[in-house]
Amino acid sequence: MKRSLPVISNVKGVNLVRRTAIFLGISALLLVIGCNNEPRIPVERKPAAKKVKEKTTKPSPIESARYAYNIMKQDTPKRMQAGSEDRIRIKIRNTSNRTWEKEGSVKIGHYWTDSEGARLKGAEGRMLIRKEDIKPNEFIAARPKVSAPESPGEYILIWDMIEEGAGWFASKGAKPLRVPVTVF
Repeated sequence: MKRSLPVISNVKGVNLVRRTAIFLGISALLLVIGCNNEPRIPVERKPAAKKVKEKTTKPSPIESARYAYNIMKQDTPKRMQAGSEDRIRIKIRNTSNRTWEKEGSVKIGHYWTDSEGARLKGAEGRMLIRKEDIKPNEFIAARPKVSAPESPGEYILIWDMIEEGAGWFASKGAKPLRVPVTVF
């Protein structure tokens, strides 16, 4: 038995659907052909702003432990006269895992920055540990000489430890002490 397709009673509706399909097909074809033949207008696009992560090398926990200290006391004055020199008392505990040897390469250090944090050239000092070895958890009390910047202004005196040949302890993960000073 043959099955016949159902007879559509609305021939006008079928013709309308066919015509619409043909029209849409031709329109799409013309659109594709037209797009390929027209010259393209270059569009200037700005690259998406990418947040660039600066590569910061964090010191390893072992290295950080080697360069640890704690400033227990210091008497940096809040105001200093431009170009003046002063001896400032400071007490530092060795919280590292090694001994700071007297006459060794570990020194008490300081340097100056302006109020924005830019380091001043030639405005730093270092003091050698001379009395005795400072073992872990022991402290040293010293009076390093500090020279104020030559020009009046707002500055920051940064106290840090330094090891000759290795650098400032802050670059190895230690936290230096920043003291604001008005130079007049």
